[in-house]
Parts: sequence; structure tokens; C-alpha cells
Amino acid sequence: MLIPAIRFADDQAMVSLTVRGLQVIMDALQDTSEKYNMRINTKKTKIMIMSTVEGRTMKIAVNGQNLERVKQFCYLGSLVTEDCRSCNDVRRRIALGKEAFNKKSDLMQRSLSLHLKKHMVKAFVWSVALYGSETWTLQKEDIRRLEAFEIWIWKRMMKVPWTEHKTNKEILKMVETERKIMNTVRS
Repeated sequence: MLIPAIRFADDQAMVSLTVRGLQVIMDALQDTSEKYNMRINTKKTKIMIMSTVEGRTMKIAVNGQNLERVKQFCYLGSLVTEDCRSCNDVRRRIALGKEAFNKKSDLMQRSLSLHLKKHMVKAFVWSVALYGSETWTLQKEDIRRLEAFEIWIWKRMMKVPWTEHKTNKEILKMVETERKIMNTVRS
């Protein structure tokens, strides 16, 4: 069954298998909006074809104005792309996770117990990096990136410079853990 609309507060995503079907949904939304003296902001409203087939065209109008077509957009914190892949969102989330770590790095590198540091990483960093991961469709390259990110976090937390050339196995032994980020993503 196709879900025609996903709504969260004032954000909506309308879904249709056909251009005509989407135009019907948008016309109904426009009619309902007018009943309640509301209007659709056509500058903020975008359309996207989610397909691996390129070259398709689509025109959807609201109040006679054609809506802008985009290749990607952020919806409820997740990056949705027209090719239906998660690689851009994975990269973006890893960057946000690194930023979250760097904001707390002074705290993470203090002389706190290893157990506490690992819990802080999961609370402050992994929660940011893995937000929305339930919706990801991962490719091998995405998994490799996430696992590299996990090692990057542990190296920084343990103050291991890249010049030491420690193996991933050695890093995991120092942190007294094994790889867990993909288990977290999959659970």
C-alpha cells in the first residue's frame, strides 16, 4: 500500500506513483488550505522524482505556479535524494558526528574512566551520527565509512596521533571494545 502523505507538524511529504496523481493530491491540499484561510508557500514547496531512471520531467503547479524540482531535500533531519540512496545522508551524518565529538573533545580526552568516555561517545556522538539511520539503505561503501568513523572516534578519544600507525585491532583493544557501530545501525 502506498502512503499518500507523511505529515509532521507543518512539514508534509506527498507521494504518488504518477505525476497526475501528485497534481490531484496538491490540488486537494490547496482546496483544503483555502477553506481554512491558509496558503501553500510555493517558494518552500519542492518536488522530486525518486527514481534511478534519469531524464524524467515533471511539472506540478499550485495556484498556477510551477513548483521547483530538486535532486535532494532535508526532511525531519534526514537527507532524501532522488536516486533513493543513503550515501549523502551517511556522509552528512558522519560529518555532524565528528563535529559533535570535536565540541566535546576536551571532555572526552580528560582523565575520566574509559567506561564513562565510551558512554559519552554513544550519547553525544553516535546519537547525532546515527540519527535517522533506520531509514538508510546501506551500500558497502557506506558501511566502510561508518566503520572508519567509529575508529576515528576511538583514536581521537584515546589521543592516538595518525603518525603512530596503529591498526584498527590495536585501537579497539585500547578501548576495550569491538566494532559496534553497525550493530547499533542494524538494531
